[in-house]
Amino acid sequence: MSIKHLDLFESLEPNIKNKKLVLEGREYTLAQFKKEAVTLLPHTEETGPFILLAATKAGEFKDVCENIYNELYQRANIAASPLASEYFLDSFSMEGFGIVIDILTGKEHVVNLKTMALTNIQPRAYWAFFPDKLAKQMKDTQATPVVTCVFDPTSNETSSKVGDMTRLNIYQAPVWTNKTASGANPKDFKDFMNHLFMKNKQQIHVAMAWMYRLIFNIRNGTGLVLNGIPGAGKNTFYNICMAAVGMQYSLTVTKGFGRKEFNSEFRNRLLILFDEHRVDKDKHRFIKQAFNRFQNIEAKGQDTGVTEEVYGNFMFFHNNVADMYLEPDERKFTVLDICKVKLEEAWGRPRATSFNEDILDPDSQTLADICLYIKDYCEKNLPPEMITSAGAHTNFLGEKFNEFMECHLSPTLKAAISLIEKEKYDADELTLEGADINKAAAKMTGKNLGTQGYRMESLVGTYRYEGKYILGEVFKAAPWHLKINPKLVKHLKDKS
Repeated sequence: MSIKHLDLFESLEPNIKNKKLVLEGREYTLAQFKKEAVTLLPHTEETGPFILLAATKAGEFKDVCENIYNELYQRANIAASPLASEYFLDSFSMEGFGIVIDILTGKEHVVNLKTMALTNIQPRAYWAFFPDKLAKQMKDTQATPVVTCVFDPTSNETSSKVGDMTRLNIYQAPVWTNKTASGANPKDFKDFMNHLFMKNKQQIHVAMAWMYRLIFNIRNGTGLVLNGIPGAGKNTFYNICMAAVGMQYSLTVTKGFGRKEFNSEFRNRLLILFDEHRVDKDKHRFIKQAFNRFQNIEAKGQDTGVTEEVYGNFMFFHNNVADMYLEPDERKFTVLDICKVKLEEAWGRPRATSFNEDILDPDSQTLADICLYIKDYCEKNLPPEMITSAGAHTNFLGEKFNEFMECHLSPTLKAAISLIEKEKYDADELTLEGADINKAAAKMTGKNLGTQGYRMESLVGTYRYEGKYILGEVFKAAPWHLKINPKLVKHLKDKS
């Protein structure tokens, strides 16, 4: 029973659209494909026995059928890929291809035995090319080479020799990296960046530099925070980044995220999105500690729980500032301001939809033009230190950051600000008794805070009223004496 990827699906005009398999113009999920595969696929002398076996959905064949449907679906996806010709293989001999095993994990990989380069063929698909008995016989008798697998997006080497051991790089660059710029002006991308970041040149430059480091494998040292209305374009921005690094190397974090996920889920990922995933104070602290581990920065006394080499670049998207905790002296996150107009309202649905479909097509010239434009623009218009590893740990805090601060201010600081705004002070000096703070804070929060150790010097020194004015300087403790910033006093009086 000999089956070839293109022989099986060529007549069905396979394609990929909206991340779904398209056969004869109709989109299929795996579940839909399973329901209709028997009637959908062409019956030939070669494929007939394979399909009939898949149609037997009971008894001892049940598990076999599940695997067969999965393999058929995978083959259809491969046939739809622009790299389909790579998989036009001799089914029996699989000449030139073979299985290797990672000595560290025991995981199988299919490689080109001549170049020792990783292929996109899944091991189970490799074995599915053979009749069951022959596959079992081959699997039992094949002398499987053992290799050391690494994930290194910074290296162009597919494999190398370290002593007697082969070192296999399992990272595969996206399709667009093999393309050259078409010379077309990526107008939609430029318009999109101007829309999302409201034509703010400084913030567009920060976003472009962050994308440059992501796409060209310079690890970002800050998580990118975008917060605003649904539909503004946050997901479109993510789609561009995801397509640029490869969908298989991107991940949207689920609600079950915990310490162990930093090892199991983030392994071999380049882009990780926390989408509407609430980040409270405890999780914020853990993420900051983990950043140190990702960047090989010594985190003294910190148990990050991270044991893997991680190349991840992190995004945090929310509609509400209450869902993302940030601190006044934030250094690990970059916060950009985004527009308050939905992309579909600004562009119209057809243009917005078409743009997203183009960038999600891995073989799209549009995607290649965007990535190469980002490279050319950044290298010509931005300072070198902004786009290299030297600037990877430099954060930027836009005006939106002030909304995060106002939302997450401690009751202590809120009480002090309230007294200053109401001019409850003498000669630009505010005296804060512990009881006064408790009383004011309780009135604002509805809670009796009791006796707390207030870190007034730290709070006053890092907070900026409306993002511009420090409150002042603490010059005496117990009770607290605060010398109020004269510029803040003038500002408040001018406002009133």
